[in-house]
Amino acid sequence: MDTSNIKGWVRVVKKAPSEIGHLEIYHRPRNDQWVNLALAYWQGKLNGLSIVRSSRFAIVHKFSVAPGSLTCYAKRFLIRDWSDWIKHMIQMSRAKRALIRGEEIQALGFSSPRALCLIEECWAVFVRQSALITEAIHDAPNIRDWLNRPELEVANSIQRKRQLLRTFGRAVGAWHEAGLYHGDMRTSNILCRTYKGGFTFFWVDNERSRKFARLPMRLRVHNLMQVNMERRGVTMTDRMRFWKAYLEETHIPTNQQKRVIWKVIRKTKKRWKKRGWV
Repeated sequence: MDTSNIKGWVRVVKKAPSEIGHLEIYHRPRNDQWVNLALAYWQGKLNGLSIVRSSRFAIVHKFSVAPGSLTCYAKRFLIRDWSDWIKHMIQMSRAKRALIRGEEIQALGFSSPRALCLIEECWAVFVRQSALITEAIHDAPNIRDWLNRPELEVANSIQRKRQLLRTFGRAVGAWHEAGLYHGDMRTSNILCRTYKGGFTFFWVDNERSRKFARLPMRLRVHNLMQVNMERRGVTMTDRMRFWKAYLEETHIPTNQQKRVIWKVIRKTKKRWKKRGWV
């Protein structure tokens, strides 16, 4: 699979800091400053670089391009196991998938963080590590925070909470109606900002998102289960409010709606039990 170029992006090849292999740096046209910024980031030499989240599979850094200027997040994807080496021979790196999926999502009218730079460290035909740098989205806590943090208006207002759940339900319905599947549709992966008295949503961690001509039912159910996994800040009535709003945006036949919701409930309870929550 030839994935060396990304339409509309500039590709620059540099020697890797490790002296083994090379770096492939992608940036938008007329944004050449990202070549040096990418090299500095990869060497850990950017001023103000701080880790905001870390796991066995990825590290997320936060930094500013210059004091008081653009704030960015860099998600560095790590090799998870030996199968990742094989996957990178036949498919795009996780960072490149996140960039391309994010641009596809935006083209369909949905919001996601704006990509600024892609970095891939390559050894021969392998991508050893990769990173995607995106522009920070300000004043947009995730859905879980909106439901639970007392300093946010929704957690202390029944009416605003209901409004949020209805709007969120319609947003997920529109996402599925567009044939989109999100690889990890947890409430922590969807950001929300107030806008003109309502709410607007931003979809993050899109490296496993996929576009279908028609979303398969099993993937629809899986996404709904991921949303339904949230236990804090939501009641059964809240879940039904979300579900009814979701149905307003979809074309699930009436005679299939109960079957879908029961599948979601069963899968949710099974996952809760696996995690020892019930």
